[in-house]
Amino acid sequence: MYKIVILVIASRKNAVVRTDKTTIKTAEPKTIYNQFILKYWKKFSEYLKKNHKNVKLYYIFGTIPIDDLNLPKEDVLMFDMKESYDNILNKTIESFNYINNNLDYEYVIRTNLSTFIHIDNLLKVLNILDNLNKPRIYAGPLIINHETKHKFISGMSMIFSRLAIKENILENYKTLDLHPYSDDCELGKLFKKDIYDLTNYFEKLVYLTDYDFEKKQYNYNKNDIIEI
Repeated sequence: MYKIVILVIASRKNAVVRTDKTTIKTAEPKTIYNQFILKYWKKFSEYLKKNHKNVKLYYIFGTIPIDDLNLPKEDVLMFDMKESYDNILNKTIESFNYINNNLDYEYVIRTNLSTFIHIDNLLKVLNILDNLNKPRIYAGPLIINHETKHKFISGMSMIFSRLAIKENILENYKTLDLHPYSDDCELGKLFKKDIYDLTNYFEKLVYLTDYDFEKKQYNYNKNDIIEI
């Protein structure tokens, strides 16, 4: 059994970032997502295979990854759909379906290429969630929509228990807009309770990259990349 399955939303296309509240702008360089994979995720995946055999990582693609990445086939889930921002939820649901039908696991974390996980701290957080003795868990950095007061977990690191995946999501996802602007906000509609705020742990749980809008590039801080 896997303690946790890490699902990483991946894409062959450019990074997409918000430049303000209303605009989505394509980031440069064109291969920035590929650099995230090459500089961090591939090393991280190999590290997990050697040191944390109870953790499984998948890259979630909508189309075939480029050959230059040389990703192991067993680490890739590919679904026949357009790579687009509004298809992220659709890819997420398909990956939930796959792991629920094919793997034995306790938790899932759905994240993205620009959120780098500290695995030891993640496992400590899972121990905290274990001690809650709750079958349904939806956890991570909490966001509240100040207009609607709707609560949801940030898409950078959404943690779900297996029962939450099965009963809250897979049995009810057809009630959602599967092509939303915000996939994390949409998923949050399926949880009225069993929401656990991990904001206080967030800085120790993941590392984030910073985007420089003037230079149109991501800044790789040496502390962002875990040395493996």
